[in-house]
Amino acid sequence: MKQPTDGSNKNAVFIRPVVEYKLTDSFKIAGGMEANLTKSGQDTGNDFIGYGATAKYSANNLKLNLSYAHRHFNSKDEKDSSIVATILYRGFGLAHIYAQNDLQNTTAKVNTTYASYKFSHVMDVKDLALYMGTFYSKASNNSNSNIGSRVRIKYYF
Repeated sequence: MKQPTDGSNKNAVFIRPVVEYKLTDSFKIAGGMEANLTKSGQDTGNDFIGYGATAKYSANNLKLNLSYAHRHFNSKDEKDSSIVATILYRGFGLAHIYAQNDLQNTTAKVNTTYASYKFSHVMDVKDLALYMGTFYSKASNNSNSNIGSRVRIKYYF
């Protein structure tokens, strides 16, 4: 079957292998990558390869996560990277995300801090949870900042 040459074919096949290793009962590390197997010159937004790593520590009701991710676009001079630190304790969550986008000769840096709380067993339903959160985000290359909140409903089937 011949592929369209006008860019109308928006289908893509990605691979995302991840390997996790449990060092102790409390400490795990994981690494992974992401690549598009069907990339083409018509779809430069999906022409990248990405890598990531995470370290996770948990003890009792405390969970600490530290993650790093990097993505490099093959068809244009662009690189994205982020570092995330997360603390979770008894339904409360606090995190900070530092992200950097390098596009040609311009670098944009964004710092985002968020907090959340998880309400478990909503309406006495064991697998129903409600997450309420808020965030503040600021970009370094302009005076824009965002503040907001969100509510997420999660049900485990």
